[in-house]
Amino acid sequence: MATLLDIRRKIRSIINIQQMTKAMKTVSTVKLKRAQQALLDNRAYAHRLPVLVSSIVTRVDRSLHPLLEKREEKKIELIIITSDRGLCGAFNSKIRDKAIEFIEDKREKAEIYLTLIGKKAITYFKKENFKVHFELPGIFQDLKYEKIKEIAQSLIDLFLKKEIDAIYVIYNEFRSILRHELTVRKLIPFEEIEEEKEKAQTDYIYEPDAKTILEKLLPSYVENQLYHFLTESITSEHSARMIAMENATNNAQELIDELILIRNKVRQAMITKELVNIMTTIRALEGR
Repeated sequence: MATLLDIRRKIRSIINIQQMTKAMKTVSTVKLKRAQQALLDNRAYAHRLPVLVSSIVTRVDRSLHPLLEKREEKKIELIIITSDRGLCGAFNSKIRDKAIEFIEDKREKAEIYLTLIGKKAITYFKKENFKVHFELPGIFQDLKYEKIKEIAQSLIDLFLKKEIDAIYVIYNEFRSILRHELTVRKLIPFEEIEEEKEKAQTDYIYEPDAKTILEKLLPSYVENQLYHFLTESITSEHSARMIAMENATNNAQELIDELILIRNKVRQAMITKELVNIMTTIRALEGR
C-alpha cells in the first residue's frame, strides 16, 4: 500500500499538471475567439464565391480556361491540413485516418502526391514514405494571405503543366465549439454546383468578356478557398484543444479527489493503529 508521503507527492504532481491544463485552456480560449472572428469575417465571401464561379462556369465553354479542364485522374494531389502541435484530442488522428482511407481508395487507379500542411502531417506521412510535393510547417503561426497566394500558385502550376490531374483537400470544418466536420473537397478542376446548373438557361452579358473574367476569377477562387480551409482548420484546432484541456483539467480534479479520499483513509488507519498501540501499551503497564 502507498505511504502517506507517496500519496501527497502524487496529489502535488497532479495539481501542477492541472494548473498547466487550466493555463492551456485559457490560452486556447483566447486564440479561439481571434480565429473564430477571422473565420467569420471571411466565411460569407468564401461560401458565396463558389456559387458565383459556378453560375459563370455553367454558362460558358469550359475550354475557355485550363483550370476548368476535366481530365482522367491519373495523378492526384492531396492537401492534408493538420496542426503544428498536439494536445488537441483526436483532431489530427481523424485527419490522418481519413487521408489514409482516401489514398487507399484512389491509389489503384491513380498516383497520389501530397501537400502537407502542419507538422503533425509532415511527421507522419514523411515517415511512411509517401510522395510529397510540398511541406508547410509552422504556417499557422502567422497565417498571411500573401503566403497562401504563393502556395495556391504552385499548385495551379502543377495542374497547368499536367503534372497532376486533380487537387483534393482534407481538413476539419468548424461547425461549433463542440463539433468539427471532417471534410474532403475537390479544389481543382472546378466543379459546378448542381443548383446553378438548373439556373443556366439564362445567359449573362460579360464585360469585357467571359475569358478575361475567368482568368482573373479562377486563380482568386483557388487562393480564397485554400485560405478559407486553413482558417476553418485553425479554428477547429483551437476549439479541440480547449475542449481537450478542459477534459484533462476535470479528469485531474477527479484523480485529486480520489487521492485525497485514499490519503484520508491511510491517515485514519495510521491514527487507529497508533491508538491501538497506545491502548495496548497502557493495558500492558496496568497489568504489571
